[in-house]
Amino acid sequence: MSLEASAAKTTFRPCATARLGCLLICDLAESTALIERLGDHRATELIRRHDQLARDTLHRHQGREIDKTDGFLLLFERPIQAVAFALEYQGLLTALGQEVGETLAARVGIHVGEVLTWSNLANDVAKGAKPFEVEGLTKAIAARLMSLARAGQVLLSEAAYHPAMRAATELGGSDELRWVRHGDYRLQGVSRPQCVFEVSRRSGTALGAPIAALKARPVRRWRQPLSLVLLAICGIALLYWSVRPEPAIAFAERDWLVLADLNNQSGDPRFDRALDTAVRIGLEQSPHINLVSPHKLRQTLQLMRQPADARIDRELGSQLTRRSGARALLLPTLAEVSGQLRYTTELVDPLSGTTVYSHFVDASDEAQLLRGIDSALDRVRSDLGESIESIERDTLTLDRLTSGNIDALRDYALAQEAKSRSQMALAGELLNQALKLDPEFAMAMSLQAVLRFMEGDLTGAAAKVDEAKSLSSRLSPWEQNHLDAVSALYSGSADTVTKWRALAARFPDRHSAHHTLSMALAADNAIESALQAIQPALDPISHGYRNSQYQAAVFELWRGRVEAALALFRSAEEAGVAGDISAYALAELASGNAERGLQLLQAGKQAESAEHAARNALAEVSIQIQRGELAAARAGLSALSAQHADLSAELNVEIALALASYDCLIARKPLPPARAEPGASNRGEQQRWRFRQALRQAVALHCADSAPSPALARADDDSLATVLALDWLQAEQRLQAGQARQMLDESAAKLDRNELWLLRHARRRAFELLGDPAGVEREARWLEQHAARSLVEFSEHYAALDLINGLFLQRDHQPRMALHSNEQTSGPPQ
Repeated sequence: MSLEASAAKTTFRPCATARLGCLLICDLAESTALIERLGDHRATELIRRHDQLARDTLHRHQGREIDKTDGFLLLFERPIQAVAFALEYQGLLTALGQEVGETLAARVGIHVGEVLTWSNLANDVAKGAKPFEVEGLTKAIAARLMSLARAGQVLLSEAAYHPAMRAATELGGSDELRWVRHGDYRLQGVSRPQCVFEVSRRSGTALGAPIAALKARPVRRWRQPLSLVLLAICGIALLYWSVRPEPAIAFAERDWLVLADLNNQSGDPRFDRALDTAVRIGLEQSPHINLVSPHKLRQTLQLMRQPADARIDRELGSQLTRRSGARALLLPTLAEVSGQLRYTTELVDPLSGTTVYSHFVDASDEAQLLRGIDSALDRVRSDLGESIESIERDTLTLDRLTSGNIDALRDYALAQEAKSRSQMALAGELLNQALKLDPEFAMAMSLQAVLRFMEGDLTGAAAKVDEAKSLSSRLSPWEQNHLDAVSALYSGSADTVTKWRALAARFPDRHSAHHTLSMALAADNAIESALQAIQPALDPISHGYRNSQYQAAVFELWRGRVEAALALFRSAEEAGVAGDISAYALAELASGNAERGLQLLQAGKQAESAEHAARNALAEVSIQIQRGELAAARAGLSALSAQHADLSAELNVEIALALASYDCLIARKPLPPARAEPGASNRGEQQRWRFRQALRQAVALHCADSAPSPALARADDDSLATVLALDWLQAEQRLQAGQARQMLDESAAKLDRNELWLLRHARRRAFELLGDPAGVEREARWLEQHAARSLVEFSEHYAALDLINGLFLQRDHQPRMALHSNEQTSGPPQ
């Protein structure tokens, strides 16, 4: 073979990847004797049952099978998973042995360390190689531990023991576990002695020290005279105290910190939420520290089988910190000492659970307490490696940034919680109360603006933003920049996307900036760009992760990736997303499971927010239209119209447009007159009016005797959404005038994947009028492939559009090929 050919062959060998892993090696004890007693046939059947039980157990504990002989070589991400498998596996062996009248037990060794892994080539696997390989010293040590174990014994190295024991509470009955230290053993081929530990259930029989083997022997310690031992201890202690390093936590810039719940020993419950919120806001000013979001902590608690509202103390906080990938835990305590309030902070190393840094401040009253907390947080930031210059440059005192009034701060914290539960009315009332107590509480004004925006009151939202911005001395750099971008969004400024891009670039770890940037892009129907923009907000450790998951699901549904959308919707549902779940239900419809979608909406219509309940009811109407249940759809729209007093002006306009479009397209009734164009004070509201007016005028062309509306001309400052609606209106006008060929020529240049679904629907009708079956088939195929998109197009602001999409299909007797119903649909009334 030539040198070149040899090099070519070796170039494509799989590369080994180094990673940290936990290896478990188990061996069925006395297996050869077992086979001899049972005979080959019976032994084979028993071993096959054993293997199936072991693999089922392995799947439950998220392990991976690497190799199989009399036992298994298994790979786990965490030692506690290996321990959980080993204990359950030993119990299953006992039960299986009792069933067949044999004594079955395994020897188990567990070690954590660096492993080298690689996947073999397909040709090698075809020749008998394993698909996946693991090698390294870690494997050898696990094998030595297994050979050292007695039958039924589970042995761990020290590297596996410590993280497994700390995480033992995850197994539920951690008090039932027995942990035993067997001392140092010298393992053949390993230069340093290894301390060996055992884990077992207390209900089992203690097995005693491991039996020395050829490849693993205990280290013998010679007894020394007591005086020499004491002298050695004193010398070591003196040396340690003279050279010991200062305690430290390996915390790098932008690492993550977990904030534990306030240990409030003051007897005043007002401090609980107020100080938790103040401390979180204070630390969020730091460009050096990232705080793990409360949502991420609740989600991790659920994975640990703990209540979502479990109190986060030192022990639980250390576990949460390790599991969430954070570097440090901050423990705050408030107590009354000698008539003063004492606030203490402890920075805890999550690996050992010990306090590395501790500071306290005393205060005689609430105002002094907030100033003292400022000082304590500055020390925390310094302890974690932030420079004094950065702390002084990027910090506002808490009484300026939040409020010097504890009751106002508490009301603000409660309002945030109410908003997260979609209790908008309660959140609004709490913010009003907070601003009565502190009329210059700028962050409360900012949250009021968010609530008004969510209710569709753009003018009111923009006014609240301006009010908060006027108090710039009480806003952090983030809040000031954030409000500038929010102001552009609420006012409908043409540079909204530019401002949010800049904000996301300047504050890359503020995931809300990426989320809102994606929403601004979606407002222009630029969904591919929106999906790319939202990716940083999909970090599970971020605040608002579940809402970002839900929004990404909407984008995936728009793209026609229904299964990907459903996976994200279901993940968001598990994380506790609530309120408006209309898009989730419509995704179930798109997957062919309309009944599941309707079940979701039945619960969604009970949402505490009337606005969310109404949006869910609109989605139910959409499903009814898709299924041809037109009478039920009309009744649903009428019922929603009767609720106008409880709904925002924006949603009422959408309901009215949907109802008028139904009467026009299905009942052939004329459209009522449109409401007057709003003033020019808010470009956002003006653009929304123009978008809806374009829809109305296009729909009106299909009604009987509709009152003519003034022609809607294009404007230089039209938003992209308005331009897309005007493109459809122009296409419908051409068709109405008998200019199908001209319409097709004009619209061809506008097909850039962001066009309205209805424009493609109009093009299909144009090809029908021209007698062009190839063109009809081409457009029909596009409509079919993008059917899911028609369900959520501009759904954030223009809920009526998705219903209009469905109404056009029903009107034209056009079946929706990509959407399936569980019941036979009927056509529209003749």
